[in-house]
Amino acid sequence: MATACWAQGMSRWTPTSRNYVEDREEALRTSTVSVENLSRLQRMVSSDADDEIDDEMDVKDVMTATVRSARADMAMDALEDELAKDGVDTEGDEMEKLLNELRKEPKDDAGRETKFKLYEKYQETIQDARKALFKFWSDCKKEFGATDGDDGEREKAAAVKQVESDLKRVDDARNLGFPDFQSDCWFVYHMAIKVTKNNTMLGDVLKGIQTKLDVLAKQDDCPICLEPLDEDPEVLGCCHKVCTECWANWKAMQGARAFCPLCKHNDFLGSVMHDVDDE
Repeated sequence: MATACWAQGMSRWTPTSRNYVEDREEALRTSTVSVENLSRLQRMVSSDADDEIDDEMDVKDVMTATVRSARADMAMDALEDELAKDGVDTEGDEMEKLLNELRKEPKDDAGRETKFKLYEKYQETIQDARKALFKFWSDCKKEFGATDGDDGEREKAAAVKQVESDLKRVDDARNLGFPDFQSDCWFVYHMAIKVTKNNTMLGDVLKGIQTKLDVLAKQDDCPICLEPLDEDPEVLGCCHKVCTECWANWKAMQGARAFCPLCKHNDFLGSVMHDVDDE
């Protein structure tokens, strides 16, 4: 949505745009609307990242937070509908064309100011999206469980380690630092490229977390004993769950080669049958 808001304004400033050629005021108006839409989106994302609901809140506070969240969802849906009606294309060649328009610095003050303002608000929105992503992970991390280490202490589940590795890459110096500027391009082009890549990375990490949550939510029974999972099951790196005792027994049989009974169902059955035959 942030990319669509940015593209909405940029599309009116391309040399081939009829609005830019025929009516400069219309291009300025549309760019202003795009900046306002980015500001709206930024406020929604920022508000979502700041919302806190914990066990110590009373019913009134929980209801207030819930209503605020519902209103934010409605506002987000409304903005998404507005962007869809505008028909902004943020895929493939169209997006690349809009970014390439930033290679040349505009010759007039209005063009420079408008394009930089669009980039600036786009970048601020992605900053808040990063904050919201980390808050989302903090809220759902407990769903991924933990595992008992060799020293008896609770360790991070494999799935938790994977997500935290992805989040660490988000804050890599190569993503947060300034890009390598080239003298033949307007500096805003390189910055817009970097923000767009970071936005894509945030989206990929979020999708990965959501996929893992979907897997967690769909499983109720242990794939080994075929009974309902215990209260504190082992969460594997693939996000499939196994009863703690069943996993301990399976690891005792397989050692470091223990694998997920669901992801490798046939291998699991073959290994179990082989051990039964040996006995």
